[in-house]
Amino acid sequence: MEYEEFEPEFLEKEKTREKRMKNKKREKEHEFELMFDYNSALKKIHRSNKNKRAYKQARNSYLIEEY
Repeated sequence: MEYEEFEPEFLEKEKTREKRMKNKKREKEHEFELMFDYNSALKKIHRSNKNKRAYKQARNSYLIEEY
């Protein structure tokens, strides 16, 4: 009998706890996605800088050979 009296309150606490856990999980996933995007953006920037450097070196060597 006592358990039945406290059941709605217990269920409400359990629901709020589950919501809190879902929100934490969602935040962690979002944080991971942001880190992944940040890392991939850094790689793209690094790659483009490397390509620019290679292009400049190739252009300079071509200009030196030309003259």
